[in-house]
Amino acid sequence: MNIKLLLKTSSVSILGCLVDICTLFLLHKYSPISVTSQLYISSILRIIVLFIGHSLYTFKGYSGNFISKCIKFFAWEISFMILIVNIVIFIKNMIYNYLKNKTDKE
Repeated sequence: MNIKLLLKTSSVSILGCLVDICTLFLLHKYSPISVTSQLYISSILRIIVLFIGHSLYTFKGYSGNFISKCIKFFAWEISFMILIVNIVIFIKNMIYNYLKNKTDKE
């Protein structure tokens, strides 16, 4: 295991996560758009930061076809983004429905 590469990957991933969280917070606080749109916007920004970070910092110097890397990276990340956003929305709806059916005493 290459510890140096692991540290580079981790730092880029942490930065992407921070961008996602900050964007989601700012959109929620200052934007009237729906939660679904907020989740998609913050996730797309995270994916862009991850791609740029991994391209310029983590895997700098690795050769290969740039277009092929772009297609693979974005297809993989966007597929999982859609999956994760739908899971979050499903859980949010379950919690809201559960709380809506409760009385104030419960």
